[in-house]
Amino acid sequence: ADTALRQAVIAAINGIHRRHPDFRLDSAMVDTLLVAEIYGQYRSHQIKGVLECALEGEDSLLQAMKESMKLRMERVFRLLELEYPQHGLMNTYAGFQSSDKGLYDNSLEYLENVLKPDFRGLLVPLLDREVTDAQRIEHANEMSGVPMTSLDDALGTLMDDEDTWLKSSALYTIGVHGVRSLKSKVERCLEHSDPRIQEMARQAKSRLDQAL
Repeated sequence: ADTALRQAVIAAINGIHRRHPDFRLDSAMVDTLLVAEIYGQYRSHQIKGVLECALEGEDSLLQAMKESMKLRMERVFRLLELEYPQHGLMNTYAGFQSSDKGLYDNSLEYLENVLKPDFRGLLVPLLDREVTDAQRIEHANEMSGVPMTSLDDALGTLMDDEDTWLKSSALYTIGVHGVRSLKSKVERCLEHSDPRIQEMARQAKSRLDQAL
């Protein structure tokens, strides 16, 4: 569940596979991880949509969300590199980081031609610039069957995330906005193993207590 550790492990496996192409991989497990990361990205779009509506002018949590989503997409492509080692999909991922529209569109077309239909249907809408954020959120709602509409729901979901940056940013936002429905989650973080999370939880609890 530790996203930083997962990022490092996947990158390490990429390195092993590049040096030892005959390294045997469990394709079923790679597929499972891919689906989990892609679904997580759709969930992040749901959360970001709520935050953008509720946190006008406050960008610390949104910035953390965007960075988390960027790292998740990198993990997706690293996993794809393991699934399709002959296609150089990390180079394709670099094309998606470009501001050059032609390069971006070529990368998308190449990806569509390489991916299996199931993955194509899941991943391409996350990358296609013709697909709006609202459409991605609608797709996420259909996939999960659980629309996310309130700030409490979005922050509560982030509080359950093992990404310490997201969790600490969520704690800050809970304190600033006085989201008392999440006080129990804040109090549990007072005993967190990360001192930074403990401190953010202490500050958030203090703000919630003062708001009484």
